[in-house]
Amino acid sequence: MRRTRSNVEAARDLRQRMTPAEERLCAALRGRQAAGWKIRRQHQVGAYVLDFAIPSIRLGIELDGSVHDTRQEDDTARALALAGEGYRLLRFSSQRELADLDGVIAEIVMAAAALRAE
Repeated sequence: MRRTRSNVEAARDLRQRMTPAEERLCAALRGRQAAGWKIRRQHQVGAYVLDFAIPSIRLGIELDGSVHDTRQEDDTARALALAGEGYRLLRFSSQRELADLDGVIAEIVMAAAALRAE
C-alpha cells in the first residue's frame, strides 16, 4: 500500500481535529515520555491513518470513541489490512483513556517492550 495525497491530507486534518482523549494521550506521550519510545500521532500506513504509532516496532495505537461500537466489521478489516503491513494494534476506548491514562500508558509501554524483544 502506498501513501496517497488524500491520506496525507487526511492525516493533517486529523492532527488539527484531535478529540479530547487524543489530545490528552498525545500530551502524555510527547517527547519520548513513554519509556523513551518515539511515538507519532496520526501516522499513515497504507490507506489508513493510525491515531498513534511506534513505527520502529510497527505498533499502532487506536483510541476508539462511541462511533466504533457500530463499526466492528470495518475495524476488523482495518486491523487485518494493517497486519498485512506488519502492524499490531492496541485499541483503547476513549472512556478508558480518560479514566485511566496511567494504565493505558503502562499497557503501551509493556506491549512495545514485548514487540522489541521478539
